[in-house]
Amino acid sequence: MEINKIYKGDALTILKTFPDEFVNCVITSPPYWALRDYG
Repeated sequence: MEINKIYKGDALTILKTFPDEFVNCVITSPPYWALRDYG
C-alpha cells in the first residue's frame, strides 16, 4: 500500500485491503444525495 495517497471507492471494500494499523485518519463525505450543496 502506498502512503500519502487518496483512495476513492467503497470504504468497506477498500479498508479490508489495508494492513492492520495502516490508517491514521479517514476523511469522508456522507452520501447526502444532493440534500446538501457544498459548492
